[in-house]
Amino acid sequence: MADEKKDKRDHGEGSVSQRKDGSWTARIMIGHLANGNPKIKAFYGKTENEVKKKLRDYKKNIEAFSSENVAKMSLSVYMQNWLEVYKRPNLKPTSYDRLDDNKRLHVDSSLGYMHVKNITADDIQKHLTNLSERGYGYSTVKKVYMLLNACFNHAIANGDLQRNPMAPIESPKQKEYKRKEVNILTDSEIMRFTDEAYKKFEYSTDIYVHRLGAVYILMLNTGIRVGELIALKWSDYNEREKTIQVSGNVVTVKNRDKKTPDDPSYVQVFQSAKTISSQGRKIPLNKAAMLAIQNLKTVNTGNP
Repeated sequence: MADEKKDKRDHGEGSVSQRKDGSWTARIMIGHLANGNPKIKAFYGKTENEVKKKLRDYKKNIEAFSSENVAKMSLSVYMQNWLEVYKRPNLKPTSYDRLDDNKRLHVDSSLGYMHVKNITADDIQKHLTNLSERGYGYSTVKKVYMLLNACFNHAIANGDLQRNPMAPIESPKQKEYKRKEVNILTDSEIMRFTDEAYKKFEYSTDIYVHRLGAVYILMLNTGIRVGELIALKWSDYNEREKTIQVSGNVVTVKNRDKKTPDDPSYVQVFQSAKTISSQGRKIPLNKAAMLAIQNLKTVNTGNP
């Protein structure tokens, strides 16, 4: 590679190289792409020893997943390895957290203990039916179905299974689930909400009880999500056009790089919008939203 200085073989399997910026990378071929080109997995780190360790750990993990061991492996262990090795590198932190939570909450306690090669279509269908009967909605059941199906499809592609036990099972249908009612605020409730947001202390006509109460009024009148609002900058506000532009959001995700017990379990990260079209999404502002923004400017700058 153009940005690498050295290229060493790590015990004959995979290569270890130093990059021009001083960091290190380890690469190993894990298969072939559809066009016949080699499929490479790379590991990065600050030192040579760090990437060598990552490469060795990966190879040990691959060895542990031999056909003999998979036959005795629980679905929970097999799925965790699939998520960490194959899914995590290609997903946004929030997407990976959702898959990991789905596994922990809706697979581990039911199918997770079973040997991956012994699970049948009946086992899975009973589990999905049980989720529905316990009151879980269409979205949850569909996500569990997709998680299981993707994992078993990987097992087939990897040569760990000969058939997918999900094959006879139909995907959940939304029409078979009761839709949740969406409750909206009445006009009188909106007035009470607004009065509370802009409430001031009795001893001062200049100090708001809720310093950022106008934030809630902005959300109420635009439909903007909390994470999107946190990610907004003043430059996203166009007073002349009466719009705000949303280009991303701030999300709270599990801190998977936690080094010590004192490190936070969750961290906030900025994520760009999912699609090109949504990166330029402009939200029109009505009179109430414009007043809310002006109020926020006053609170933050002290100037009217």
